Amino acid sequence: MPSQAGTFERVTAHSDVAVPPPPARLSWVSSISITFLVILAALFCISGILQASRKMRNSHDYHLALKARIDTFEASIAESHEKVHRLEEDYAIWNEYVSKLAEEDEANALTQLEAIQQEVQKWQQDMKADLLEFRQALSLDSIETALAALRVNNTKQTKD
Repeated sequence: MPSQAGTFERVTAHSDVAVPPPPARLSWVSSISITFLVILAALFCISGILQASRKMRNSHDYHLALKARIDTFEASIAESHEKVHRLEEDYAIWNEYVSKLAEEDEANALTQLEAIQQEVQKWQQDMKADLLEFRQALSLDSIETALAALRVNNTKQTKD
């Protein structure tokens, strides 16, 4: 059988089966350079895998730290919410207490004003009574003074 272009075949006498040609032998320089390239590729591959694992570990550590900060932040928000709730409760209690005190103070102020008003009315009555007594005393004194002057005049006239 004739060989086809571009293929190497050997025909044996017993069969018409095509046998592939023996593999080509590489020179020792080619073999060393291929070995070097394979080793270099393996080194780069290992280096890339180590870098990727380092980045994954850093990413995982960052994720854990971020998760811890988020948990801390959420805890502080929950604590702040509880404090605000307690402050609102305290404000309601104090507001009620202050309003009761204001009502009591208002009631006390009204009773004090009523007591003061009664004292003022009593004082006014006492002042009116004192003024009336003073007028009466003044009028009695002026009458006696006038009468005394008249008596003096009468006694002088009777003596003359």
